[in-house]
Amino acid sequence: MIQSSYLPWQGYFDLIDDVDTFVFYDDVQYTRRDWRNRNRFYSTSGPYWLTVPVRFSQTHKQEIRHTRIDYGQNWQQKHIKSLKHSYQKAPYFEDYAYDLFSILETSHDSISSLNINLIKFLADVLQINTTYMYSWEFGIRGSRNTRIIEILKHLDATEYLVGPNASAYIDEDLYAAAGIKLKYKAYDYSDYAQQGKKFQSNLSVIDLLFNCGEDSRRHLKSTSENKVVI
Repeated sequence: MIQSSYLPWQGYFDLIDDVDTFVFYDDVQYTRRDWRNRNRFYSTSGPYWLTVPVRFSQTHKQEIRHTRIDYGQNWQQKHIKSLKHSYQKAPYFEDYAYDLFSILETSHDSISSLNINLIKFLADVLQINTTYMYSWEFGIRGSRNTRIIEILKHLDATEYLVGPNASAYIDEDLYAAAGIKLKYKAYDYSDYAQQGKKFQSNLSVIDLLFNCGEDSRRHLKSTSENKVVI
């Protein structure tokens, strides 16, 4: 159960691949300068950022799913041009790039809609078979921990997989009392064949896909086991 992100890194997809049901948690506050609307990509001089411009209110609460993309800026062609420049010599660029660009060129109601369409496309290419749901479907409110637990109960979940940074806000006792086993996702990845001489890590998953093609699946999984909290 995670917020959507723009062209996320491989760990995001590794987590999706580990679960039976993945919930897009996009009816929460949009956060600026975060992964919601930007990510990092390869260049010969080092990683660079691409950012989708959005319309953000400083004075009103704004959920991710209601955050509109600013189509007044020509960001789509800028992103496509940058990605072509970075990856057109990658061995599998031609196999995936133009389907990806087609999604980028399509207008979406929100950054959430764009992200989810991209994530589902990339997950399918990576042969990930997972059920997707959306947090707003459940009509459940409450504090961060109690709301998530109620959604998990609604899904009859027995285990909940979270990223390692979630330990900062997770109340493990509440999950234990609800009979839900917690697991912390391990993010530990080996290098793969990349265009440059020095490996650049923690980039968007499209870096893996353009460089490794069908073999991306082999590199997708963490080399360490997820940590189980009893």
